[in-house]
Amino acid sequence: MTAESLSAARPAGMGAGPGRPARSLWVLVPLSAFGGVLTSTGFPASDLAPLALLGVAVGLGACAASGTAGRGAITGLAYGVAFAGVVFAWALQLEVLAYLALAPIQGAFWVLTGAAATVAARRLGPLGWTVAVAATWTLVEALRARAPMGGFEWGQLGLSSAEFPVREGAAIVGTLGLTGLLVAVAAALAATLQWWGEGPLRALVPLILALAATGSVAAIGAADWTEDVGSLEVAIIQVDDPCPGEYAAECPGMRQELLADHIAAVGRLDEDVDLLLWGEGVLRGATPEQAGAALHEAAGDLPAPLLAGTSSPEEPDRFYNRNVLYEPDGTVVDAYAKRHAVPFGEYVPFRNALGWIANVGDLVPTDMVSGGLPGELAVPDHAVSLGTVVSWEVTFARLVRDSAADTQALTALTTQASYEEAPVSDQLLQAARLRAAETGRGAAIAATTGRSTIIEPGGAQPAQTELYAADELVGTLELRDGATPFVRFGEWPVIALALALGLLQVLASRRRRS
Repeated sequence: MTAESLSAARPAGMGAGPGRPARSLWVLVPLSAFGGVLTSTGFPASDLAPLALLGVAVGLGACAASGTAGRGAITGLAYGVAFAGVVFAWALQLEVLAYLALAPIQGAFWVLTGAAATVAARRLGPLGWTVAVAATWTLVEALRARAPMGGFEWGQLGLSSAEFPVREGAAIVGTLGLTGLLVAVAAALAATLQWWGEGPLRALVPLILALAATGSVAAIGAADWTEDVGSLEVAIIQVDDPCPGEYAAECPGMRQELLADHIAAVGRLDEDVDLLLWGEGVLRGATPEQAGAALHEAAGDLPAPLLAGTSSPEEPDRFYNRNVLYEPDGTVVDAYAKRHAVPFGEYVPFRNALGWIANVGDLVPTDMVSGGLPGELAVPDHAVSLGTVVSWEVTFARLVRDSAADTQALTALTTQASYEEAPVSDQLLQAARLRAAETGRGAAIAATTGRSTIIEPGGAQPAQTELYAADELVGTLELRDGATPFVRFGEWPVIALALALGLLQVLASRRRRS
């Protein structure tokens, strides 16, 4: 970045008093959008977390320099739409109109952060501004995770820590708390630059405190919060897409080919395992019991219990998306019905009003029925319970936490088939690593067409499969008992702390004005 660009990001009230003229939106909006694009590099396919922090600092600095809350909202919107437009570009593989709705809706949440950054810059000092911005960002992310339509946690900054030891702090504060801490570091970087002229010590205090807080949480999170109680040897079966680029309804014989490919892969296993895992929707078009009977007829007894995804049309114009645990002979042991359907992926909101959208009938001919209970499945012949979710549910911290409380390991069944080579699978695995760190549980992610992996309790990921490549991933799924602080208390302590810190800064700004 040039000195001119950094100067343009100098907030109006930072270092020169609240009377300093605001910078032009013609400069700040592109600068903020550049910050959003830079932040997107912290997520697959880039995975450059340090650049993501720099992007947040650039975006916040541009917002703070906007002069008024309204102008800050515009600058924040530019950041959010640019960020969401890059990170969620995989939605283009589903439907262009879905992408054109997703990016602006998600990007609009940064309107609130941009406005808050502007107002706080004119009323607070460097430490107060850093705290106010981090608290606001955290609260906005908590809101985005819950609304609209059940929320969307994809793109939380804390997810970008998956490749770094700081992710272990998620055991204490969750990914939401890591997001707040990383935003505090980025905001402190911006504050250091902007307040340097008023004295290096005053300018550096926020950065020193933010780094100390982040390091402390990561160190505490790395402690042994859970107890090792053994392991399961698991085999994840992955196949190539039998009908690349086509809808299931347009691919005659797809169900039979998927089943045959999976049975053949099981036959190639040359070692004993405790559990087989097949991906999402492998067993289609029948109830779990019917699918189990058909499986046994085709394969006989399997070498181990099987956890497989089923798609069952059991009500008129409705279907269930389930993870079903089978005995080796195809008998149903237990099942979990997906709770959080994907808008425009598994149901169409306001279907009667939105039926004109191109391909909506092909994409989602019927709507998914949501299940009611968390996924907890007891493995036959083992004193082990597995928490389980379906596909994008692994990106929701609260759903995985529900499943982890009384189980010893996590599983998720998914598929990449609708997204071709887009990095959606890599982003999902990034989230799964944070779920493992939050809960102190090992996790097995089985994807019908990739990528599949087995994750260690702290979030480390030794290996993964390739996309659209038949493979059998055999490995050890670690089992743990006990609860991390995040499993015990969830996100609410972080939300309460962010509210308290935000209110304190509001009171401080009023005192300064008076």
